[in-house]
Amino acid sequence: MEGVMGILRLTIKKGTNLVVRDKGRGSSDPYVVATLDHQKTKTKVVKDNCNPVWGDDLTMTIKDPKVPIKLVGNTFQYYSLFLYVF
Repeated sequence: MEGVMGILRLTIKKGTNLVVRDKGRGSSDPYVVATLDHQKTKTKVVKDNCNPVWGDDLTMTIKDPKVPIKLVGNTFQYYSLFLYVF
């Protein structure tokens, strides 16, 4: 793995009181997508639940420590994390 500085493992544990996206059912089918540079990985979908528990591990390789990690969920807002390697 040329140019790889390290491996990043994110554990996505749970969401609490997420927004209802399907008003007819009064629930959502939430999931989380993590993006780092050109890599993209996602959690499983938790059906009909606004308080999902995932416990999913998402793994990506780090090539540039200055590239932000982006976490996006289908029922909640966008988050951007910055990883600093010392």
